[in-house]
Amino acid sequence: MWLYDRRNIQKRIISKQNYPNPVKTSTTIEYSIPSGQQNVSLKVYNSNGRRVFIKRKLEKLVYSSSFNKIELDMTKYKPGMYFYTIESDSYKSEKKKIIVVD
Repeated sequence: MWLYDRRNIQKRIISKQNYPNPVKTSTTIEYSIPSGQQNVSLKVYNSNGRRVFIKRKLEKLVYSSSFNKIELDMTKYKPGMYFYTIESDSYKSEKKKIIVVD
């Protein structure tokens, strides 16, 4: 029997560290977003803080306890450090994560 427990409802965006890292060609980011969130996007910034990529309307897997995944093609970016964050209209991932392009 499955019991509903309000304490287990996700209340924030969770993003895992991307892999592989350092990156040669592409990297995968796993994330989870709370129910009912609209306009969820992934933003990537270079080391100067300039946004170099945005992916709008990230998908949320319905009825899944696993994380969603997005694969980023990093072949068009120069070697260096990049940062990413996942955010919605009312939430933002707790930390900026680092992508190292080799």
